Amino acid sequence: MNTFISQKDASFPSHELDGPFCELARKIQIEQYQTMVTCIGREWFYEHPSPLIRAMRGLVYLKR
Repeated sequence: MNTFISQKDASFPSHELDGPFCELARKIQIEQYQTMVTCIGREWFYEHPSPLIRAMRGLVYLKR
């Protein structure tokens, strides 16, 4: 809730969620993670040598 404090009471509600922006952001990050798990394979994430990758539960796609 503190990360997106400026968006907490945003005046542009989403059709996907009637609530704080941080909840929508979390939902999107989890969906993107699930897509990558499907594409790459669960084993890649769960058996990765890096503990940070193994602990990951959400992703953010960035556009260049």
